[in-house]
Amino acid sequence: ANADGVTSLIQFSLPAGLQTVTPSSVLPALSGTGDRVLGQEDNFGRPRIVIDGGNSLRYGFQVTGSNNTIERLIFNRFVSGSAPNGVGVWITGAGATGNRLFGNYFGVQPGSTSSFTNQRGIQIDNGASANIIGGAL
Repeated sequence: ANADGVTSLIQFSLPAGLQTVTPSSVLPALSGTGDRVLGQEDNFGRPRIVIDGGNSLRYGFQVTGSNNTIERLIFNRFVSGSAPNGVGVWITGAGATGNRLFGNYFGVQPGSTSSFTNQRGIQIDNGASANIIGGAL
């Protein structure tokens, strides 16, 4: 999405039911403008795609660009001793403005009473500003 220079849609298309994606390393940063990462919902309108850090990854998504959207995903088990220390979504840098996070879950899963802890669900730092967390889809 970053390399093509145009607004891109990154969409998950996985079988029905709760699905887990466990990256083997950190994902590329969203450094472009206007990209959208879209998960999927279950029959009750809850996200059903889990991005699982496996208790070892530093972060799920790092956002350094502007006007990007991440929606309808679940971020669990991002725990790491290396900075930024286990964050589901890390919005960082002065260029990270106008980004939106809608309809995401952090540290929980639909239909479960268990905790799937992150050290932090969302971290915004290093001059990132005017970002929106939550609200209507």
